[in-house]
Amino acid sequence: MKYLFHLRVRQTIAAFFSIFILLVVLDELDKASVPDTDYDLPEKAQLTSVVTAKPTNYIPGLLRLGTVEPVKLRQISTPLSGKVISVSKQLKPASQLSAGHTLLTIDPLPYQVNVSEAKKAVLDAQVELKNVNTQFASNSLRVEQAKAYLALTKSQLNYAQDQLIKSQIVLPFNGEITQVQAHLGEYLVAGQAVASVLAKTDKQISVQLSEQDFSRLSQPILNQTITVFSLDKKQQWTAKISGISQHQKNLQRSLYLELNTTSNNEHSAPLYGQHIYAQLPVKTWPQTHVLPESTLTLKGEIWLLDEMDTLVRHPLHDYVIVDNHLYFPMPTHHDKRAVLYPLTSLSQGMQVKVNETVNEVAIETSKPVKPHHPETLAQLGQ
Repeated sequence: MKYLFHLRVRQTIAAFFSIFILLVVLDELDKASVPDTDYDLPEKAQLTSVVTAKPTNYIPGLLRLGTVEPVKLRQISTPLSGKVISVSKQLKPASQLSAGHTLLTIDPLPYQVNVSEAKKAVLDAQVELKNVNTQFASNSLRVEQAKAYLALTKSQLNYAQDQLIKSQIVLPFNGEITQVQAHLGEYLVAGQAVASVLAKTDKQISVQLSEQDFSRLSQPILNQTITVFSLDKKQQWTAKISGISQHQKNLQRSLYLELNTTSNNEHSAPLYGQHIYAQLPVKTWPQTHVLPESTLTLKGEIWLLDEMDTLVRHPLHDYVIVDNHLYFPMPTHHDKRAVLYPLTSLSQGMQVKVNETVNEVAIETSKPVKPHHPETLAQLGQ
């Protein structure tokens, strides 16, 4: 009992001592002087640059990348049998040859013999006809037989001469050699392939489109004539939309364009495998506006400002980007001020501060020249 009494006395003394120390510390803190300092709080409104959307009466075409493809690969074959005695030096892959170029020559000696024999047969038939005319009446059966035999020999002569001409195998059209299948000293059989050729005129352009882009095109799209041009925009051609693939591959459709051979220069025609731009027509909008491309977010939205400088999210379901300009439909009574270079931190209803020191970006609202004129290509290249 005596031990417990002394323990409680010690605990009580320790508690009182702790309370005393705490009161002393609180008194010292209360007496300490805290200087009054005015802090400049940062403004919460974010500083942004804006640009005003301008109305325009011009709707550009939808620029999409296409690839030049061959319609079909043609086989050049020999109509005769014989040994190859000469081959053109230009008969090699990737050679661009003109129509009438001699690819190779088959040994003409057997066919020259046939021509000589056919000529002799014609002379014999002419002599025979003269003899018959002196011995029989002109309307007799014997005279008719001689005349028929002479016509037969002449026909055989024409055939022999045609075979001799065909001993030289020539290219019937302008094209590019892709494969050589006959060589010097080889014996060819009639109908055997000599070379594979891509004709310059047998070209089509394949353009891959997403379903969203396909829905933007003006309908009916088939058989419309459009402008296509090279990636550097220095060459242009006209083409007709000849086909639309109904089969979707990787959620994309294929448009097939046929180059206009009458208006395009064959020598400057695009090469196989070349990538080109196709200017596809889009649906007309009742009220079109234009902004710099830098106002568009990755989500396909623009941020507009109302009268109170409050942000309003405006998703664009239909728009076209051409030459760093954004074309889209928007009612005329809608807010026109848009945020330039919008940040990902922007949110709906957020209050912002307009940067008055930044001059508004100039936007060209006049209708440019149509894409099939050369002036437009110069504008696109700037």
